[in-house]
Amino acid sequence: MRQEEFYVGYLPKAPPGLSQALRRIVLGLVSVVVVVAVALVRGQAPFPASTFEFQKYRDFDGVLWEHPYPSLLGSRSSYLLVAPGKHGAGEMVKGFDGRRVRLKGSLIYRDGTTMIEVVPNSVQSTGGAGDSPARIDLGAVTLRGEIVDSKCYLGVMNPGNGKVHRDCAARCISGGIPPAFVVKDASGISKTLLLAGSDRRVIDFVAEPVEVSGRLSRSGDLLILEANPSSIRRIGRPTWSLLAGNDGFRAGVSSSSRWPSKDMPARKRHGRPGGLHSTVSHASRRSVSLAGYQGACPT
Repeated sequence: MRQEEFYVGYLPKAPPGLSQALRRIVLGLVSVVVVVAVALVRGQAPFPASTFEFQKYRDFDGVLWEHPYPSLLGSRSSYLLVAPGKHGAGEMVKGFDGRRVRLKGSLIYRDGTTMIEVVPNSVQSTGGAGDSPARIDLGAVTLRGEIVDSKCYLGVMNPGNGKVHRDCAARCISGGIPPAFVVKDASGISKTLLLAGSDRRVIDFVAEPVEVSGRLSRSGDLLILEANPSSIRRIGRPTWSLLAGNDGFRAGVSSSSRWPSKDMPARKRHGRPGGLHSTVSHASRRSVSLAGYQGACPT
């Protein structure tokens, strides 16, 4: 008859059989923990390629415009302007509308959209009035996406969108940070549109899937959607349809999900013309082009 092993806590060493069993249990538990940890890490969405050059100050020159939101039209790019913290730059740039200026600030950028966090009292006039930026009307559109605060989304916070960022976005927009409307083209590439013509009612729709109707235009590198808050409505998860176009992908709002076929031309990145197109209305099915959106970040 086999004698069972027995271990008493004050003994210096456990019996061989019991010690081996405990070793296998511990190694098994450690292996499970490692596998679960790796699975959780690999399952996380990668951080977007957004940048905030915190306390790295540069000098910028260009023509300053106060409307629809403070912006600087430079020789190489168009920059949104914001103040430090959760504040817009409206008070900092008052009186400089349409004038050539020089200012100092930190660069924020993501997906070709650039912003400057302006150093207080650094805005100085350098000359007379500048040329008004050409504004291209792209027509009436209905788009689906998510409303975010532009400063955090472009690089100050990561993530800068979604439910986890809702309270922060609401405070930023309340403080004067320009609200932005993020949509995607058929290839899943995000486009950031400035949401103009809105008021505090837009805060109620932050970080939710919404549909917005308005008039789309382009001013320099910036895409601007003029929309009344009354046109914003909550929807389920956004879906995108594919419409064939000569210059690449066209994305339109649809009630069904249809993804790009393999024979469709792929959108080229880094400064090449892109192909986001949006359905103007379900009745007319007319499309307007957002091609030419720059994807390269400035240096």
